[in-house]
Amino acid sequence: AKPRAVKRPEPRVEPGAVSKDVWVVQVVALRNKESATNLSGKLAKEGFKNFVNAWTHPRYGEMYRIRVGPTHSKEGALKTKEKLVERGYKPFIVKNP
Repeated sequence: AKPRAVKRPEPRVEPGAVSKDVWVVQVVALRNKESATNLSGKLAKEGFKNFVNAWTHPRYGEMYRIRVGPTHSKEGALKTKEKLVERGYKPFIVKNP
């Protein structure tokens, strides 16, 4: 009998985990959670898969990063960044978020 190919799911990257092939595009970091949530919803309506990442800034306190992705290639992140720039955002690429 011919061996069956087993399809394995993509590994899930947990916050803080490091994977050398993971890239995201950060749109902005905001202090206000409601503003971050609203922008996240707007980006989703524009077709961008995104998430809000809460973190504590040493100087400004609680902040909310709005990030699009992840993607497993820098080229994919660059294309996403270009699309966001076309819409008036000032994003930047982050490796291993």
